[in-house]
Amino acid sequence: MVTVPAVLALLELRTTLRELREFLRTTGGRLNTTLDQAGVALGHVNRATDAVEQGAQRVKEVANGLSEFGAAVRQATGTVRQVGMTAAAIVPAVLAGWKIFSGGSKPRETKETT
Repeated sequence: MVTVPAVLALLELRTTLRELREFLRTTGGRLNTTLDQAGVALGHVNRATDAVEQGAQRVKEVANGLSEFGAAVRQATGTVRQVGMTAAAIVPAVLAGWKIFSGGSKPRETKETT
């Protein structure tokens, strides 16, 4: 024989199960919609991440190009310095030779000591 407290507990359980069924019925659709929206948002995040990675790769390529350009400028600067130093050493001698051969100046005669 079932006692009164057991009957009351079964009635309470039945009411609780009805409320749970109604809750699941009403929230199930919203939960599915929420999960769909979360999937779409995750797709957007993945595409944004891909775009950021591509942008970072482009920045890296530009930085490498600038580094190579800087090396070329340093090499050109070194070459210009070498040419300048060579010209600074040669030009005075060429001008002096030209002056002598064109008759503009005679070489100095050294005094002989006897």
